[in-house]
Formats: sequence, structure tokens, C-alpha cells
Amino acid sequence: MAPLLTVGIPAFDRWEKVARVLETLAAQRTDAGFEVILIDDCHPEPLAERVRERFPQVVAQRNATNRGPAYTRNRILELASAPYVAFLDADCIVPDHWIERIRPHLDPGTVLSGRVVRPDGSVEWGPRRSTWLGVSLPCRVDEANVASSNNMVVPTALAFRAGGFNEGLGIYFEDSFFTLMLRRAGARVRYLADAAVVHDHHSAGNPRRLYLQSRNTVWAMHHYYHGRPLVQAGCAAALTVNYLVQAATALARGRPAASAGLLRGTVAGMAAARRNPWRDAWLSQSHAAPPP
Repeated sequence: MAPLLTVGIPAFDRWEKVARVLETLAAQRTDAGFEVILIDDCHPEPLAERVRERFPQVVAQRNATNRGPAYTRNRILELASAPYVAFLDADCIVPDHWIERIRPHLDPGTVLSGRVVRPDGSVEWGPRRSTWLGVSLPCRVDEANVASSNNMVVPTALAFRAGGFNEGLGIYFEDSFFTLMLRRAGARVRYLADAAVVHDHHSAGNPRRLYLQSRNTVWAMHHYYHGRPLVQAGCAAALTVNYLVQAATALARGRPAASAGLLRGTVAGMAAARRNPWRDAWLSQSHAAPPP
């Protein structure tokens, strides 16, 4: 029988964390059929080879070069044989009831957004709503309309209809933008507080992350409003003000590297909007991950 759910994991992390997430998936208390696809994003360690040795039930492949999580998730979508794909990060810890908490809410028109907590129990990702700038804000559960790729479930057919993750963005904002495109394709988003995972990594204040987050948001939202020049210009102006305020705040708090990252990212996003080619559709049924 075909599985109900594909669990997809892009992996560029230490073996200990990769083995841990696979162990927690093997311990799921469910009778639902599910498969696990892990793609090693060309980590220095031979992750895919080690996965095949220790977890032979897992489909494990390796990218020929390091391409980033957006590319790798798209290859997982192309390999998936289930009608729903749940995405996790390799540094997640999954409770044994996770699939059963997801299962009753699977629906061909709905994207599921699960809660993400840090190892200390604090919430990294709770219910969030996307603003017209693309930037998401905390909200009530019934207002949630954006999902994080380290705990999200997407109907496979909807993912193809939306074109997949935008590989040009690479990492940061690529999941928020994917949610925007899913909603444009007709999806609803449902937040599940009790379908939580623990995420053993958090780098919100990292200057490199702030650079990529601001660059990708400015660049992606420019194209999201293609054909609506007034909204496009208003969004660009508002995002610039947003990141200028964030940069000034970071500088006032003694974080000059974070401030510089936000400023450089905003400028790079504007340049990318003018110069970089843009694609909306990235998925192909015939484009599978490179062989191991």
C-alpha cells in the first residue's frame, strides 16, 4: 500500500542529530503508513551512506553539491509517493505521538503548521500571520496563515500547483514565501499547537541569517507583486523602513554586526529585484535527487 505521509528531511548536520531525528521517527506510535526520505545536502560526512546502513527503511540520497534546503525539499517532493509531505529539519526531535496528532487534520486543501519549541521549552514558532510585506507576526491561532518548514505538512498536489520552494532564495524566507504561493494556489493554513517538535538550533540573531532574511524578503516580495507597480513600490519602501528601524535598534543595543547584516541584505535585495532572473515553478516529476 502507498504511504499516507512522506516525512522529508533535508540534512546538513552532524550525524548524531541526524540519527536522533530518525530514531524518534522510528518510535512513532501510529498505524498510519509513512515513509521517510532524507537527502544529504553534500555534508562533509557521508550522511546518506550512514543512514542506509543504520536505517535501511529510510530512502536516503545525497546531492552532488551543496544546494541548500529549498532545492533539497523540492527533490524530496519529487521523490515522495504519499499524498502529503511533512517537512522536518535534521536537528529536530519528534515526540512519539507527532504523526497521530497530524493525521486527523490531513486535508487536500490544507497546509498544517506545527508548533516548534526550543530545547528549553520556549516557543520558537507559534501561530503567525503573514502581513502584506511578507513579514510574519505572532497572532491568534485562528489567524495563522504561514508555516515554518521545520514542522509543516503540505498536500503534495498543492505543492506542485504552487511551484515548490523557490530555489533562488536558498535558505531563510523560502518557507514563508512557499506558504504565500500555496495560499495563492488555494490552500488554507491550519496551526496545530499539539503537533509540536523540538528544534535543537536557533540563530535568529546571527548576522548572516539577518542578511539573508532581509535580502530574500525584499527580493521575493518584489516579484510577488509583479504586475501591481504601486503595491510593489509601496512594499519595497515599507520593507526598507522596517529593516532600517531594525538595524538602528540592533546598533543601539550594541550589535553592529547584526545591524550591518540587515542593511546589506536590504540593499542586496533591491539589487536582486532589478538584476536576478526569477522563476515561479521549480518542480518536475522527472527531476529526482542525484543518485548516491
